[in-house]
Amino acid sequence: MDTHSGVLLEANQAAFDLLGLSKVDQAWKSLLAGFGASRRRPLPGGLDDVPEGETHEVAYADPSGKRRLFEVTLSTMSIDAHHYTVGVARDITARKESEIALRHSEQQLRTLFETAPVGIFTTTVPGCLHFSNVANAVIHGYASPEAFQEAAAKGLRHLYVDPGKREELLARLRRDGAVQNFECRHRKKDGSIFWIAIWAKLHRDQDSGEEFIEGMSIDITERKKAEQEMRQAREDLDSIVNAIADPLFVKDERHCFRLVNDALCALVGRPREAILGRLDTDFFPPDQVKAFGRRTRSCSRPARKTSSRRRSPAATGKCAPSSPRRPATSIPRATRTLSASFGTSRNASRMERSLEASEEQFRRIVEASPTAMFFYRLESDDRLLLTGANPAADALVGLDCHALVGKPLEEVFPGLCHTDYPALYRQVARGHLGPQSYETAYQDGRLAGHYDVRVFRTGPDSLVVDILDVTERMRLQEMMIQSEKMASVGGLAAGMAHEINNPLSSILQAAQVCQMQLDPALPANQEGATVCGCTVEAVRCYLEQRRIFKFLAGIQEAGKRAAGIVSSMLEFARKSESRRAPADITAILDRSIELASTDYDLKKNYDFRHITIIRRYAAGLPEVTCTRTEIEQVFLNLLKNAAQAMAGQHEGTTTPTIELGVSRTERGVRIEVTDNGPGMTDAVRRRVFEPFFTTKEPGRGTGLGLAVSYFIITANHGGTISVDSKPGKGATFLIELPLERRP
Repeated sequence: MDTHSGVLLEANQAAFDLLGLSKVDQAWKSLLAGFGASRRRPLPGGLDDVPEGETHEVAYADPSGKRRLFEVTLSTMSIDAHHYTVGVARDITARKESEIALRHSEQQLRTLFETAPVGIFTTTVPGCLHFSNVANAVIHGYASPEAFQEAAAKGLRHLYVDPGKREELLARLRRDGAVQNFECRHRKKDGSIFWIAIWAKLHRDQDSGEEFIEGMSIDITERKKAEQEMRQAREDLDSIVNAIADPLFVKDERHCFRLVNDALCALVGRPREAILGRLDTDFFPPDQVKAFGRRTRSCSRPARKTSSRRRSPAATGKCAPSSPRRPATSIPRATRTLSASFGTSRNASRMERSLEASEEQFRRIVEASPTAMFFYRLESDDRLLLTGANPAADALVGLDCHALVGKPLEEVFPGLCHTDYPALYRQVARGHLGPQSYETAYQDGRLAGHYDVRVFRTGPDSLVVDILDVTERMRLQEMMIQSEKMASVGGLAAGMAHEINNPLSSILQAAQVCQMQLDPALPANQEGATVCGCTVEAVRCYLEQRRIFKFLAGIQEAGKRAAGIVSSMLEFARKSESRRAPADITAILDRSIELASTDYDLKKNYDFRHITIIRRYAAGLPEVTCTRTEIEQVFLNLLKNAAQAMAGQHEGTTTPTIELGVSRTERGVRIEVTDNGPGMTDAVRRRVFEPFFTTKEPGRGTGLGLAVSYFIITANHGGTISVDSKPGKGATFLIELPLERRP
């Protein structure tokens, strides 16, 4: 264009395509007017002093009335004392929308962090707090993260009641890279002490090399109090039992001794360990055992109060008077037991009431516990049999645990059959190991998820398995990690597009200017050739002989192709339109194939361009009212999943093929996406649409693609999506979309 007047002299094909064939001159004037307004220098004359490469963003309304944003860059050149200005107009509407979507995604991620019910933090290894969400600040007694961060400016060691715990945490992070369920005591703002559990990972910044810790924390004070109350209740029960002067015992339904006091040990003349788990026959003559059995059955009827006297042989062979007293229930419910004592005492009734009160207190603690508690007894044949459970256990397994009493551990939890945990439990029950705790994934016909498990011994050959469902917490952690990854990818895509478009524009502009300088129709070119002693035609003839024009055309074609790929990435990454509009499903499918054709990965050993695509589109298909970008996302997920599934499956055999079919149904259209890959088992097929379920190796899939696709088709568009597959027979995904979304 002419620099002074701004009159358009020539425009390339992209300008006609972008601004409209018949409106290009008018549109260019509108863009220049916007450029001049940004510089506060209107035309004419407003471009005379434009610095080289000055760029401004200009808004423009196309002939349809749609508002678009352009980035206009102007460069000035002089040819034979004539001043020309070369302008490049780039449509940055998609980039701006992508930036807005990125800011929206960042805001969602920030909201997720700030409203999460668990504490989230980032610290350096020396102890400088970089980030804390609201929950983490509230746990430590502060009203806001800012107040907590200000208090933690002097370091984090003062938060630990035992500073050695901080060193232990760092040592485990350096050794294992991560810690789970690390328990320690912290101080709140008011100085009060509470228990906290920490899950954390150690990371290293690739640029600075600085190490930092990212993690989550939860307040477990109430759980610790419940555990302490249970231990205290047990100790109180033992103290009360041993304080009773009369010999006292508790027996189970097999008549084995489960609890004895010091007086009974003295009566029998054996230590407690030698009595527990043994029968009457091990200590008393057969006739007295038989008589005592009749008396036991009589005492087991609560409505009937009887008393008798018999003589019990002690270890010395002497006999002492005894009187069986009324029965009491043992701690684990659903287990039939008998409590009794020998001898008479003036304070027997008062002691019995104290014992019953202590036992009732212990039972209430167990019944009210929010964690599932399963009581087991180790049999002589090495089986662990369930003797009782609390209501939280009923809720965990989804049925009344009364039906499971007497069942072995492997039948109650069949998912443990081929693991090392049953052997670990037996070691704890025998007293060879102390209390154990671990976090694990578990699945069987009734349960599926992540669980925090604690195992501790309650007596000889008996133990309690305490289980807390932490599945939701694990899913929240995975969602936060995935959201962070997606936000990073969005920022990277926007930055890449901006950085790539700038050199691409320069390359395309330079190639176009070269062609303009060789145009014989321009007088300035003829004059320049005459000065050099040749003609423009001769120069063009030489360049054509050396195929320079072909190379210039190749540069332009490759540049446009690269720009198209970047534009496709931004168009797919930008925020979905909430407005639905009629769309051609076959066109969306073809567009998805075009997007997928740029996807390849040497590590994944596949290139989409090497896959044969077969289209079977019915004629006369109606348009479907839908959100185009969402349906495009579903198709792209299915195409990429099929390509990755077939990667490496057809080497030297058949050609990897994807067949696409679109047909008409009564309500709308039916889309079929079929591949000849390895297929899937029934177990995988049933779970394929579950969030976070994936059969790919770690790091190659999040398990969210098909779950999001299912939500888009069913919830957003009122359609259906299903899969039909057999191992070795490939897979077919079936989608049915209505022509109109019903409210």
